[in-house]
Amino acid sequence: MSSLSETIIVQISTLEKRLKNENILLEILKKRLTKKELKLLKLQSQRMDETIMCEQLKLTQDRLDEMKTTLRKKLNSEKLKQELML
Repeated sequence: MSSLSETIIVQISTLEKRLKNENILLEILKKRLTKKELKLLKLQSQRMDETIMCEQLKLTQDRLDEMKTTLRKKLNSEKLKQELML
């Protein structure tokens, strides 16, 4: 099982500094992401299969792909990146 911060590092294209600790990251993400996006990120950190993710989130495969894209865009926004870094 991978950690949440490792999953975020994979999602973010350029990261200048280290990320804050897991608890602080989780609090920031709770404020900035929707509940489903946060749950998706957690499922990705557990390396779940996409079919299981669809069942857990009650989404179709197309909608899951859209949500992954949206999540990646949000995590790559400069404002959120600054909040996540030390």
